[in-house]
Amino acid sequence: MDSRGVIKYSTRIDAADFSDGQRSCCKLPLRWGTVAWGIFFVAAGICQILGMVYAHSPTREGYWSTLSLWILIVCMILSGASGLLGAIFQIRIPVTFFALMLLLQCCLEIAWFFCEDGNNLKEVGMMIWNEVLLGKRSSNNGTAVDLFYTMLSLNVHLWACGIVASYALELRIAGKAVWFEPIEDEDEDEDEEDGTSERRGSRKREEKTP
Repeated sequence: MDSRGVIKYSTRIDAADFSDGQRSCCKLPLRWGTVAWGIFFVAAGICQILGMVYAHSPTREGYWSTLSLWILIVCMILSGASGLLGAIFQIRIPVTFFALMLLLQCCLEIAWFFCEDGNNLKEVGMMIWNEVLLGKRSSNNGTAVDLFYTMLSLNVHLWACGIVASYALELRIAGKAVWFEPIEDEDEDEDEEDGTSERRGSRKREEKTP
């Protein structure tokens, strides 16, 4: 078979590079684990929108923390829907987008915490000293609640990112399409043609040599 007839898929940006080598998600295949995480993040985003729109209790968030929350919610819905689409149709670009957006959401979670409690870094340090190192517990410390929420959210997002990235690696190994139509890498095709012409030239030279 002519090597020029083989379709090459571009892998310049691929979530498979962030894979941690998992082969299952809670005994589920990675594909269905990605589907579950996609549904989870879409549902979580919708629930947070409803909670923020219809919340009757006053919140203490400032402008920047509220803005970061809204951006985070939009990212959750878009990334979850993208991962769900990619897992169902076994397409690599939506899965890669899901994994990269999960990393972006981790950055947004950290940004929210600093927007919310950035002015109280001394209090954060005292809280870590008293409640983590000394073992004291206080139920009325808002900074502790924000820090616990941020750490829990980061753990969930990184866990999901590892599973989605492992599924992206599984798709790459299986040779699945990057998108619904094949995306040919022109650079790889040119390199392949150059290599083919060089091999033909060397064969001709060998045939001419007595």
